[in-house]
Amino acid sequence: MRRSVRLAMVPVIESTKTMGIVFLPGAMTGMILAGANLLQAVRLQIVVVFTLLAAVSLTATIVSLLAPGRLFRPQQQLRRLEA
Repeated sequence: MRRSVRLAMVPVIESTKTMGIVFLPGAMTGMILAGANLLQAVRLQIVVVFTLLAAVSLTATIVSLLAPGRLFRPQQQLRRLEA
């Protein structure tokens, strides 16, 4: 389960690493162009990024906990799903 959650979070973490250094994200750029305070724009973008990280980690954890019981038998064999 840890490995699957870690692998699900890799793309989001990689995009977070480059945020603000390589590219300016959309929400922050829009606020700056609209004339908002720079610190408010950065705060908004940080909230958006952390919300995205939380959503990905929560979703990956829930799917990792619920999917094995539905998809696998106790002998670790795939179940045949009925239509």
